[in-house]
Amino acid sequence: MTEQDALSVMRYMAAAWPRAEVTPETVAIYVMHMLRSRLAADVLLLAAMRLVETSIFWPSVAELLAQARQIEAQRAGYVLTSNWRVWGERLPEDLALPAGLARQWLGYEPLALEAGDS
Repeated sequence: MTEQDALSVMRYMAAAWPRAEVTPETVAIYVMHMLRSRLAADVLLLAAMRLVETSIFWPSVAELLAQARQIEAQRAGYVLTSNWRVWGERLPEDLALPAGLARQWLGYEPLALEAGDS
């Protein structure tokens, strides 16, 4: 994840919660914690998507990172328990971004997802 990726996740969240007051300081704190988490950009964007569906209000840093870590753990469990390498299966729909969303918000498709990896 790069700083630009983190800013893209923040833009997605700001678009999803248009009434939220997002100051430059808020952006800086979220970006710093996203970078420190060492989570993949697509995982954080997917976490933001899930929070849009379940949260009425702008999520805290802790909520965003907890959701992302849950996705990361679910992906790890899927990889360990499936034959995705043998059959060339993709990640389940709830563990991958919808087609084109990563390109739209991050500017690229994560290679790991294109190959069916996590």
